[in-house]
Amino acid sequence: MSTRLSDFIEQRRETIANRWVDILLAESASEALPRDEVRNSIIDFLQDVAVGLRDEAVWPWKNRPGEATAQAKHHGQQRFRLGYNLDALIREYATLRDVLYELMAAEDFHPQPSESHAFSRFLIEGIANAATQYAHERDAEVRADAELVERGLVAGERVRAGVA
Repeated sequence: MSTRLSDFIEQRRETIANRWVDILLAESASEALPRDEVRNSIIDFLQDVAVGLRDEAVWPWKNRPGEATAQAKHHGQQRFRLGYNLDALIREYATLRDVLYELMAAEDFHPQPSESHAFSRFLIEGIANAATQYAHERDAEVRADAELVERGLVAGERVRAGVA
């Protein structure tokens, strides 16, 4: 019996996560990137992917909000908090894909086309959720900054008018 992509990912998620984090740290040279937190969150994301690939009843994830996208949302929130650009956030998913494909090639593993398609869908859903959360965080910060500016202007007007 051949190994399914879900099993391949699940059995190698530690290796995939370690390689992914090593590449991210080498590329970004960011000490702000908390290695253990990033590593643990990608392991959780890979577990979500493996579960989703194994159980087609959870497709499509976009119609099942919750745990399948929670890691991606956390990823977007975390990267915004660390000052990452949105394009760097999205490229991290490409790096994850590359790490997985390189490992599959090294082990001469060939997933079924339907599994590759499902993996792509899940990865894209992860990107969409992470980017959306990043945008929500950025928008909230912009609104808060605008409110502070408005309060400052109103207070300044009152001071100038002698009403303060």
